[in-house]
Amino acid sequence: MGRRAGVDSVSTPMAKFYLHVRRGNTIWEDRHGVDVDGADGAVEKARQYGREILRDEPEMSAQLQWIEIEDEAGAIVRKVPFGFL
Repeated sequence: MGRRAGVDSVSTPMAKFYLHVRRGNTIWEDRHGVDVDGADGAVEKARQYGREILRDEPEMSAQLQWIEIEDEAGAIVRKVPFGFL
């Protein structure tokens, strides 16, 4: 009849993060962002995105450095090197 024991009805709000790709002195800015569950979720999305880039454009692998993860406040919260995808 009531809530089941051990079930939390409060959900975690999603946060928006931007995944910018660093290539040499150039940054490809993500203007749309992704809505994920925190910085760890953003890291997983960055890893997926990086693998897609490498799959679609393997000739660029030597030029790509990392994906910078920026939060909604504009702070870079993590960097995911292409070598660790």
